[in-house]
Amino acid sequence: MSRVRQPGLTDNIAEALRAEGPMSSKEIASRFLRFTAVDSPATAFAVKAVLAADGRFALKDDGLWHLDVSAAMRASRAETSQKEVRIANLVLPQNGSTRPMHISVWKAYPEMAAEFSGWLIDPAQLSEDDRDELADALDDPYENPWDTMEQALAKLETGDTVFLSSEHRRILSRSAEHIGGFPFEDSLLLSRMMKAARIQIPKMRTLDACYSAVFGVPPAATSARRAGEALALCINELMQRLDKKGIDPFDFGEQTEDPAVLWPNLNNLPDTSGISIGPGVYGFKNDKCEYIYIGKARSLRRRISSYMKQSDESPEKLAALRSQSREIVVSACGSELESLIQEYRLICKHKPALNTQRKIDERKGKFSPIDDCIVILPSIAPESVVTFWFRSGQKISMRTLHLPSISRATIETVAGEFFFGAKLPAESTDFPEQEIAVRWLKRHGDMLTMIQVHRLSNGNDVAANLFAELKNISC
Repeated sequence: MSRVRQPGLTDNIAEALRAEGPMSSKEIASRFLRFTAVDSPATAFAVKAVLAADGRFALKDDGLWHLDVSAAMRASRAETSQKEVRIANLVLPQNGSTRPMHISVWKAYPEMAAEFSGWLIDPAQLSEDDRDELADALDDPYENPWDTMEQALAKLETGDTVFLSSEHRRILSRSAEHIGGFPFEDSLLLSRMMKAARIQIPKMRTLDACYSAVFGVPPAATSARRAGEALALCINELMQRLDKKGIDPFDFGEQTEDPAVLWPNLNNLPDTSGISIGPGVYGFKNDKCEYIYIGKARSLRRRISSYMKQSDESPEKLAALRSQSREIVVSACGSELESLIQEYRLICKHKPALNTQRKIDERKGKFSPIDDCIVILPSIAPESVVTFWFRSGQKISMRTLHLPSISRATIETVAGEFFFGAKLPAESTDFPEQEIAVRWLKRHGDMLTMIQVHRLSNGNDVAANLFAELKNISC
Protein backbone atom coordinates (compact mmCIF):
# COMPACT_ATOMS: atom_id res chain seq x y z
CA MET A 1 0.00 0.00 0.00
CA SER A 2 1.42 3.33 -1.00
CA ARG A 3 1.77 6.03 1.62
CA VAL A 4 0.94 9.68 1.18
CA ARG A 5 4.05 11.41 -0.08
CA GLN A 6 5.60 13.80 2.41
CA PRO A 7 7.68 16.77 1.23
CA GLY A 8 11.29 15.70 0.62
CA LEU A 9 14.19 17.19 2.56
CA THR A 10 15.77 18.56 -0.62
CA ASP A 11 12.43 20.08 -1.68
CA ASN A 12 12.30 22.04 1.58
CA ILE A 13 15.90 23.21 1.18
CA ALA A 14 15.22 24.25 -2.43
CA GLU A 15 12.20 26.31 -1.37
CA ALA A 16 14.24 28.01 1.37
CA LEU A 17 17.06 28.89 -1.06
CA ARG A 18 14.55 30.20 -3.55
CA ALA A 19 12.90 32.40 -0.92
CA GLU A 20 15.94 33.48 1.13
CA GLY A 21 18.96 33.13 -1.15
CA PRO A 22 22.24 31.17 -0.78
CA MET A 23 23.09 29.44 2.50
CA SER A 24 26.16 27.96 4.11
CA SER A 25 26.55 24.27 4.88
CA LYS A 26 26.38 25.11 8.60
CA GLU A 27 23.03 26.87 8.26
CA ILE A 28 21.56 24.04 6.18
CA ALA A 29 22.86 21.46 8.65
CA SER A 30 21.37 23.35 11.59
CA ARG A 31 17.96 24.14 10.05
CA PHE A 32 17.25 21.05 7.97
CA LEU A 33 19.52 18.24 9.17
CA ARG A 34 18.99 19.17 12.83
CA PHE A 35 22.75 19.16 13.56
CA THR A 36 23.69 20.67 16.92
CA ALA A 37 27.49 20.61 16.49
CA VAL A 38 27.64 22.45 13.16
CA ASP A 39 31.36 23.27 13.56
CA SER A 40 32.22 19.62 13.17
CA PRO A 41 34.24 18.68 10.05
CA ALA A 42 31.47 16.20 9.25
CA THR A 43 28.97 19.01 8.68
CA ALA A 44 30.11 20.02 5.18
CA PHE A 45 30.46 16.36 4.19
CA ALA A 46 26.92 15.52 5.35
CA VAL A 47 25.34 18.48 3.55
CA LYS A 48 27.23 17.69 0.36
CA ALA A 49 26.09 14.07 0.56
CA VAL A 50 22.49 15.27 0.69
CA LEU A 51 22.64 17.96 -2.02
CA ALA A 52 25.37 16.98 -4.48
CA ALA A 53 23.27 14.34 -6.26
CA ASP A 54 20.43 16.81 -6.83
CA GLY A 55 21.03 18.90 -9.93
CA ARG A 56 19.15 21.86 -8.46
CA PHE A 57 21.97 22.72 -6.03
CA ALA A 58 25.44 24.12 -6.64
CA LEU A 59 28.24 24.90 -4.15
CA LYS A 60 29.81 28.10 -5.50
CA ASP A 61 33.20 29.73 -4.91
CA ASP A 62 31.71 31.89 -2.15
CA GLY A 63 31.31 28.74 -0.06
CA LEU A 64 27.51 28.96 -0.15
CA TRP A 65 24.93 26.62 -1.60
CA HIS A 66 22.96 28.22 -4.46
CA LEU A 67 19.80 27.12 -6.20
CA ASP A 68 20.48 26.46 -9.88
CA VAL A 69 17.50 28.34 -11.30
CA SER A 70 17.62 26.67 -14.71
CA ALA A 71 17.69 23.20 -13.15
CA ALA A 72 14.89 24.13 -10.77
CA MET A 73 12.85 25.40 -13.71
CA ARG A 74 13.43 22.16 -15.60
CA ALA A 75 12.27 20.23 -12.54
CA SER A 76 9.21 22.47 -12.26
CA ARG A 77 8.43 21.97 -15.94
CA ALA A 78 8.79 18.21 -15.59
CA GLU A 79 6.38 18.26 -12.64
CA THR A 80 3.92 20.50 -14.53
CA SER A 81 4.03 18.25 -17.59
CA GLN A 82 2.89 15.33 -15.40
CA LYS A 83 0.08 17.31 -13.81
CA GLU A 84 -3.47 16.23 -14.66
CA VAL A 85 -5.87 19.12 -15.10
CA ARG A 86 -9.63 18.81 -15.49
CA ILE A 87 -12.46 21.22 -16.10
CA ALA A 88 -16.04 21.16 -14.91
CA ASN A 89 -18.42 23.22 -17.01
CA LEU A 90 -21.96 24.11 -15.98
CA VAL A 91 -24.78 25.32 -18.18
CA LEU A 92 -27.01 27.69 -16.20
CA PRO A 93 -30.49 28.96 -17.14
CA GLN A 94 -30.65 32.34 -18.83
CA ASN A 95 -33.19 33.56 -16.26
CA GLY A 96 -30.47 34.16 -13.65
CA SER A 97 -31.10 30.99 -11.65
CA THR A 98 -28.04 29.30 -10.13
CA ARG A 99 -29.53 25.82 -10.43
CA PRO A 100 -27.42 24.21 -13.17
CA MET A 101 -29.09 22.39 -16.05
CA HIS A 102 -26.10 20.39 -17.31
CA ILE A 103 -22.59 19.43 -16.20
CA SER A 104 -19.65 18.13 -18.21
CA VAL A 105 -16.19 17.06 -17.05
CA TRP A 106 -13.21 16.93 -19.38
CA LYS A 107 -9.60 16.03 -18.82
CA ALA A 108 -7.83 19.06 -20.28
CA TYR A 109 -4.12 18.38 -19.71
CA PRO A 110 -1.74 16.82 -20.59
CA GLU A 111 -4.13 15.26 -23.11
CA MET A 112 -7.79 15.92 -23.86
CA ALA A 113 -10.52 13.42 -23.01
CA ALA A 114 -14.26 13.59 -22.34
CA GLU A 115 -14.97 11.99 -18.95
CA PHE A 116 -18.59 12.78 -18.09
CA SER A 117 -21.58 14.65 -19.46
CA GLY A 118 -25.06 14.60 -17.99
CA TRP A 119 -28.26 16.48 -17.29
CA LEU A 120 -29.18 17.92 -13.89
CA ILE A 121 -32.73 18.69 -15.04
CA ASP A 122 -35.02 16.66 -17.25
CA PRO A 123 -34.24 17.92 -20.78
CA ALA A 124 -37.87 17.21 -21.66
CA GLN A 125 -38.68 20.37 -19.69
CA LEU A 126 -36.73 22.48 -22.17
CA SER A 127 -38.22 24.10 -25.20
CA GLU A 128 -37.67 22.32 -28.49
CA ASP A 129 -35.21 25.04 -29.59
CA ASP A 130 -33.19 24.73 -26.36
CA ARG A 131 -33.07 20.94 -26.67
CA ASP A 132 -31.85 21.21 -30.24
CA GLU A 133 -29.14 23.65 -29.13
CA LEU A 134 -27.95 21.97 -25.91
CA ALA A 135 -28.61 18.21 -26.18
CA ASP A 136 -25.90 15.81 -27.33
CA ALA A 137 -26.18 12.17 -28.31
CA LEU A 138 -23.25 11.34 -25.98
CA ASP A 139 -24.92 12.76 -22.85
CA ASP A 140 -25.68 10.25 -20.11
CA PRO A 141 -29.45 9.69 -19.85
CA TYR A 142 -31.25 11.85 -17.31
CA GLU A 143 -31.96 10.04 -14.04
CA ASN A 144 -31.50 11.44 -10.55
CA PRO A 145 -29.78 14.88 -10.58
CA TRP A 146 -27.87 14.23 -7.34
CA ASP A 147 -26.60 10.91 -8.66
CA THR A 148 -25.50 12.71 -11.81
CA MET A 149 -23.74 15.39 -9.75
CA GLU A 150 -22.03 12.75 -7.59
CA GLN A 151 -20.73 10.93 -10.68
CA ALA A 152 -19.37 14.18 -12.11
CA LEU A 153 -17.71 15.19 -8.83
CA ALA A 154 -16.08 11.75 -8.54
CA LYS A 155 -14.23 12.49 -11.79
CA LEU A 156 -12.76 15.63 -10.21
CA GLU A 157 -11.23 13.95 -7.17
CA THR A 158 -7.83 13.50 -8.81
CA GLY A 159 -5.61 16.16 -10.36
CA ASP A 160 -6.36 19.87 -10.41
CA THR A 161 -9.56 21.58 -11.48
CA VAL A 162 -10.16 24.77 -13.46
CA PHE A 163 -13.50 26.58 -13.63
CA LEU A 164 -14.84 29.17 -16.02
CA SER A 165 -16.05 31.38 -13.17
CA SER A 166 -16.16 31.73 -9.41
CA GLU A 167 -19.94 31.19 -9.63
CA HIS A 168 -19.41 27.74 -11.14
CA ARG A 169 -16.89 26.95 -8.42
CA ARG A 170 -19.27 28.05 -5.64
CA ILE A 171 -22.09 25.92 -7.04
CA LEU A 172 -19.93 22.80 -7.31
CA SER A 173 -18.24 23.36 -3.94
CA ARG A 174 -21.66 23.56 -2.32
CA SER A 175 -22.74 20.39 -4.13
CA ALA A 176 -19.53 18.59 -3.10
CA GLU A 177 -20.10 19.43 0.57
CA HIS A 178 -23.71 18.28 0.31
CA ILE A 179 -22.54 14.79 -0.64
CA GLY A 180 -19.66 14.68 1.84
CA GLY A 181 -16.75 15.61 -0.41
CA PHE A 182 -14.08 18.29 -0.57
CA PRO A 183 -14.92 21.85 -1.65
CA PHE A 184 -12.87 23.21 -4.54
CA GLU A 185 -10.97 25.66 -2.35
CA ASP A 186 -7.63 25.27 -4.12
CA SER A 187 -8.87 25.17 -7.71
CA LEU A 188 -8.17 27.77 -10.38
CA LEU A 189 -10.22 30.11 -12.58
CA LEU A 190 -9.74 30.43 -16.32
CA SER A 191 -9.11 34.16 -15.93
CA ARG A 192 -6.16 33.52 -13.58
CA MET A 193 -4.56 31.25 -16.18
CA MET A 194 -5.14 33.84 -18.90
CA LYS A 195 -3.47 36.48 -16.75
CA ALA A 196 -0.48 34.18 -16.12
CA ALA A 197 -0.20 33.71 -19.89
CA ARG A 198 -0.49 37.50 -20.40
CA ILE A 199 -3.67 37.28 -22.42
CA GLN A 200 -6.06 40.20 -22.02
CA ILE A 201 -9.08 39.13 -20.02
CA PRO A 202 -12.39 40.23 -21.62
CA LYS A 203 -14.74 42.38 -19.59
CA MET A 204 -17.51 39.81 -20.02
CA ARG A 205 -15.86 36.60 -18.85
CA THR A 206 -18.13 34.32 -20.83
CA LEU A 207 -16.85 31.12 -22.40
CA ASP A 208 -17.25 32.56 -25.91
CA ALA A 209 -15.32 35.73 -25.01
CA CYS A 210 -12.50 33.89 -23.23
CA TYR A 211 -12.18 31.32 -26.03
CA SER A 212 -11.97 34.14 -28.59
CA ALA A 213 -9.27 35.86 -26.49
CA VAL A 214 -7.19 32.66 -26.41
CA PHE A 215 -7.64 31.47 -30.02
CA GLY A 216 -8.72 34.58 -31.91
CA VAL A 217 -11.95 32.96 -33.11
CA PRO A 218 -15.20 32.06 -31.31
CA PRO A 219 -15.86 28.44 -30.34
CA ALA A 220 -17.92 26.18 -32.55
CA ALA A 221 -19.87 24.79 -29.59
CA THR A 222 -23.03 23.03 -30.71
CA SER A 223 -24.19 21.49 -27.42
CA ALA A 224 -23.77 21.72 -23.65
CA ARG A 225 -21.23 18.90 -23.82
CA ARG A 226 -19.27 20.68 -26.55
CA ALA A 227 -19.19 23.83 -24.40
CA GLY A 228 -17.22 21.80 -21.88
CA GLU A 229 -14.88 20.72 -24.67
CA ALA A 230 -14.34 24.38 -25.64
CA LEU A 231 -13.32 25.22 -22.05
CA ALA A 232 -10.99 22.20 -21.98
CA LEU A 233 -9.38 23.35 -25.24
CA CYS A 234 -8.70 26.75 -23.67
CA ILE A 235 -7.06 25.15 -20.65
CA ASN A 236 -5.00 22.77 -22.78
CA GLU A 237 -3.68 25.67 -24.88
CA LEU A 238 -2.90 27.81 -21.84
CA MET A 239 -1.16 24.97 -19.99
CA GLN A 240 1.06 24.33 -23.02
CA ARG A 241 1.99 28.01 -23.30
CA LEU A 242 2.74 28.28 -19.58
CA ASP A 243 4.68 25.00 -19.57
CA LYS A 244 7.01 26.34 -22.24
CA LYS A 245 7.74 29.31 -19.98
CA GLY A 246 8.30 27.12 -16.92
CA ILE A 247 5.27 28.63 -15.15
CA ASP A 248 3.04 26.55 -12.87
CA PRO A 249 -0.34 28.32 -12.82
CA PHE A 250 -1.32 26.33 -9.74
CA ASP A 251 1.19 28.23 -7.61
CA PHE A 252 -1.88 29.81 -6.10
CA GLY A 253 -2.52 33.48 -6.00
CA GLU A 254 -0.36 36.48 -6.63
CA GLN A 255 2.19 37.57 -4.03
CA THR A 256 1.35 41.25 -4.51
CA GLU A 257 1.56 41.94 -0.78
CA ASP A 258 3.63 40.67 2.10
CA PRO A 259 1.65 38.00 4.01
CA ALA A 260 2.32 40.02 7.17
CA VAL A 261 0.33 42.86 5.59
CA LEU A 262 -2.52 40.59 4.53
CA TRP A 263 -2.62 38.96 7.99
CA PRO A 264 -1.61 41.76 10.38
CA ASN A 265 -2.93 40.08 13.52
CA LEU A 266 -1.40 36.62 13.08
CA ASN A 267 1.13 35.71 15.75
CA ASN A 268 2.61 32.92 13.64
CA LEU A 269 2.88 33.40 9.89
CA PRO A 270 3.23 29.76 8.78
CA ASP A 271 6.33 28.48 7.02
CA THR A 272 4.49 26.68 4.24
CA SER A 273 7.60 24.80 3.12
CA GLY A 274 7.36 22.71 6.27
CA ILE A 275 3.67 21.84 5.83
CA SER A 276 2.69 18.44 4.44
CA ILE A 277 1.72 18.29 0.77
CA GLY A 278 -0.75 15.55 1.70
CA PRO A 279 -4.28 15.79 3.14
CA GLY A 280 -5.12 17.23 6.52
CA VAL A 281 -7.18 19.65 8.58
CA TYR A 282 -6.46 23.23 9.58
CA GLY A 283 -7.99 25.83 11.83
CA PHE A 284 -7.92 29.54 12.57
CA LYS A 285 -7.99 30.71 16.21
CA ASN A 286 -8.91 34.12 17.59
CA ASP A 287 -7.39 36.08 20.47
CA LYS A 288 -9.31 33.93 22.96
CA CYS A 289 -7.75 30.78 21.47
CA GLU A 290 -11.18 29.80 20.11
CA TYR A 291 -11.51 28.20 16.70
CA ILE A 292 -13.34 30.52 14.31
CA TYR A 293 -12.94 28.35 11.20
CA ILE A 294 -11.92 24.73 10.59
CA GLY A 295 -11.33 23.25 7.16
CA LYS A 296 -9.95 20.22 5.37
CA ALA A 297 -7.70 20.02 2.34
CA ARG A 298 -6.37 17.45 -0.08
CA SER A 299 -3.04 19.31 0.11
CA LEU A 300 -2.40 21.19 3.34
CA ARG A 301 0.60 23.06 1.96
CA ARG A 302 -1.28 24.26 -1.11
CA ARG A 303 -4.31 25.29 0.91
CA ILE A 304 -2.40 27.29 3.53
CA SER A 305 -0.23 28.84 0.80
CA SER A 306 -3.37 30.04 -0.97
CA TYR A 307 -4.46 31.89 2.18
CA MET A 308 -1.12 33.72 2.31
CA LYS A 309 -1.65 35.28 -1.14
CA GLN A 310 -4.29 37.32 -2.91
CA SER A 311 -6.88 34.78 -4.01
CA ASP A 312 -10.37 34.25 -5.35
CA GLU A 313 -11.61 33.23 -1.89
CA SER A 314 -14.91 34.64 -0.62
CA PRO A 315 -14.13 38.29 0.30
CA GLU A 316 -16.43 38.19 3.32
CA LYS A 317 -14.85 35.04 4.71
CA LEU A 318 -11.31 36.28 4.08
CA ALA A 319 -12.01 39.66 5.70
CA ALA A 320 -13.36 37.97 8.83
CA LEU A 321 -10.43 35.53 9.03
CA ARG A 322 -7.80 38.22 8.52
CA SER A 323 -9.26 40.55 11.11
CA GLN A 324 -9.98 37.93 13.80
CA SER A 325 -7.27 35.27 13.41
CA ARG A 326 -4.30 35.15 15.75
CA GLU A 327 -3.05 31.64 15.01
CA ILE A 328 -3.22 29.00 12.26
CA VAL A 329 -3.10 25.37 13.35
CA VAL A 330 -2.48 22.51 10.90
CA SER A 331 -2.66 18.76 11.36
CA ALA A 332 -1.52 16.35 8.65
CA CYS A 333 -3.52 13.19 7.98
CA GLY A 334 -2.58 9.97 6.27
CA SER A 335 -5.60 9.93 3.96
CA GLU A 336 -8.50 12.00 2.70
CA LEU A 337 -10.94 9.88 4.71
CA GLU A 338 -9.06 10.59 7.93
CA SER A 339 -9.18 14.33 7.22
CA LEU A 340 -12.93 14.19 6.52
CA ILE A 341 -13.64 12.47 9.83
CA GLN A 342 -11.24 14.68 11.79
CA GLU A 343 -12.77 17.84 10.34
CA TYR A 344 -16.27 16.70 11.28
CA ARG A 345 -15.20 15.83 14.83
CA LEU A 346 -13.39 19.14 15.32
CA ILE A 347 -16.33 21.17 14.03
CA CYS A 348 -18.71 19.28 16.33
CA LYS A 349 -16.39 19.90 19.28
CA HIS A 350 -15.52 23.58 18.71
CA LYS A 351 -18.51 24.91 16.68
CA PRO A 352 -16.49 27.60 14.83
CA ALA A 353 -18.48 30.73 14.02
CA LEU A 354 -17.41 30.92 10.36
CA ASN A 355 -18.23 27.31 9.49
CA THR A 356 -21.56 26.82 7.76
CA GLN A 357 -21.70 23.05 7.68
CA ARG A 358 -24.93 21.64 6.35
CA LYS A 359 -26.50 19.05 8.63
CA ILE A 360 -25.48 15.55 7.59
CA ASP A 361 -29.05 14.28 7.38
CA GLU A 362 -29.89 17.07 4.92
CA ARG A 363 -27.32 15.94 2.38
CA LYS A 364 -28.50 14.86 -1.04
CA GLY A 365 -27.99 11.71 -3.06
CA LYS A 366 -28.18 8.04 -2.16
CA PHE A 367 -26.77 6.71 1.09
CA SER A 368 -26.96 3.14 2.34
CA PRO A 369 -24.71 1.37 4.85
CA ILE A 370 -22.02 -1.02 3.66
CA ASP A 371 -21.37 -4.51 4.98
CA ASP A 372 -19.04 -5.06 7.95
CA CYS A 373 -15.45 -4.47 6.88
CA ILE A 374 -12.06 -3.02 7.83
CA VAL A 375 -10.33 -0.54 5.54
CA ILE A 376 -6.57 -0.03 5.83
CA LEU A 377 -5.17 3.39 4.93
CA PRO A 378 -1.82 5.19 5.36
CA SER A 379 -0.80 6.95 8.55
CA ILE A 380 1.54 9.88 9.04
CA ALA A 381 2.98 8.07 12.07
CA PRO A 382 6.09 5.98 11.28
CA GLU A 383 5.56 2.23 10.78
CA SER A 384 1.82 2.61 11.28
CA VAL A 385 -1.47 2.39 9.43
CA VAL A 386 -4.89 3.85 10.16
CA THR A 387 -7.74 1.37 10.06
CA PHE A 388 -11.45 2.11 9.76
CA TRP A 389 -13.75 -0.51 11.25
CA PHE A 390 -17.30 -0.48 9.86
CA ARG A 391 -20.09 -2.17 11.80
CA SER A 392 -22.93 -1.97 9.29
CA GLY A 393 -25.66 0.48 10.21
CA GLN A 394 -24.21 1.06 13.68
CA LYS A 395 -20.76 2.62 14.04
CA ILE A 396 -17.31 3.17 12.57
CA SER A 397 -14.14 3.17 14.61
CA MET A 398 -10.85 4.76 13.51
CA ARG A 399 -7.83 2.96 14.95
CA THR A 400 -4.10 3.61 14.40
CA LEU A 401 -2.04 0.41 14.45
CA HIS A 402 1.71 0.56 15.10
CA LEU A 403 3.01 -2.39 13.08
CA PRO A 404 5.99 -3.42 15.26
CA SER A 405 3.93 -3.53 18.46
CA ILE A 406 0.51 -4.71 17.30
CA SER A 407 -0.86 -7.66 19.30
CA ARG A 408 -2.79 -10.36 17.47
CA ALA A 409 -4.52 -11.42 20.68
CA THR A 410 -5.72 -7.86 21.25
CA ILE A 411 -7.03 -7.58 17.67
CA GLU A 412 -8.86 -10.88 18.04
CA THR A 413 -10.56 -9.74 21.25
CA VAL A 414 -11.45 -6.24 20.07
CA ALA A 415 -12.70 -7.45 16.67
CA GLY A 416 -14.81 -10.13 18.33
CA GLU A 417 -16.51 -7.56 20.55
CA PHE A 418 -16.88 -4.89 17.83
CA PHE A 419 -18.19 -7.03 14.98
CA PHE A 420 -19.69 -10.12 16.61
CA GLY A 421 -20.79 -8.91 20.04
CA ALA A 422 -24.00 -7.25 21.19
CA LYS A 423 -25.37 -4.15 19.50
CA LEU A 424 -22.97 -1.28 20.05
CA PRO A 425 -24.10 1.67 22.20
CA ALA A 426 -25.45 4.49 20.04
CA GLU A 427 -23.96 8.00 19.94
CA SER A 428 -25.18 11.12 18.17
CA THR A 429 -22.12 11.11 15.91
CA ASP A 430 -22.61 7.54 14.66
CA PHE A 431 -24.78 8.24 11.62
CA PRO A 432 -22.93 11.37 10.45
CA GLU A 433 -19.55 9.64 10.62
CA GLN A 434 -20.90 6.58 8.81
CA GLU A 435 -22.44 8.80 6.14
CA ILE A 436 -19.18 10.68 5.57
CA ALA A 437 -17.06 7.53 5.49
CA VAL A 438 -19.39 5.36 3.42
CA ARG A 439 -19.84 7.98 0.72
CA TRP A 440 -16.07 8.35 0.44
CA LEU A 441 -15.57 4.59 0.50
CA LYS A 442 -18.04 3.97 -2.31
CA ARG A 443 -16.16 6.44 -4.50
CA HIS A 444 -12.75 4.90 -3.77
CA GLY A 445 -13.48 1.29 -2.85
CA ASP A 446 -11.84 -0.24 -5.92
CA MET A 447 -8.45 1.22 -4.92
CA LEU A 448 -8.45 0.29 -1.22
CA THR A 449 -7.12 -2.51 0.92
CA MET A 450 -10.23 -3.94 2.57
CA ILE A 451 -11.08 -6.93 4.74
CA GLN A 452 -14.65 -8.18 4.17
CA VAL A 453 -15.53 -8.97 7.77
CA HIS A 454 -19.14 -9.86 6.87
CA ARG A 455 -17.76 -13.02 5.24
CA LEU A 456 -15.91 -14.09 8.39
CA SER A 457 -17.11 -15.94 11.48
CA ASN A 458 -15.27 -14.58 14.52
CA GLY A 459 -12.53 -12.35 15.89
CA ASN A 460 -9.86 -14.97 15.18
CA ASP A 461 -10.72 -14.90 11.46
CA VAL A 462 -10.58 -11.10 11.46
CA ALA A 463 -7.18 -11.07 13.18
CA ALA A 464 -5.80 -13.66 10.74
CA ASN A 465 -6.93 -11.70 7.69
CA LEU A 466 -5.79 -8.37 9.11
CA PHE A 467 -2.33 -9.66 9.95
CA ALA A 468 -2.01 -11.20 6.48
CA GLU A 469 -2.77 -7.81 4.90
CA LEU A 470 -0.44 -5.97 7.27
CA LYS A 471 2.35 -8.41 6.43
CA ASN A 472 1.90 -7.57 2.74
CA ILE A 473 1.99 -3.87 3.54
CA SER A 474 5.12 -4.07 5.67
CA CYS A 475 6.87 -6.00 2.91
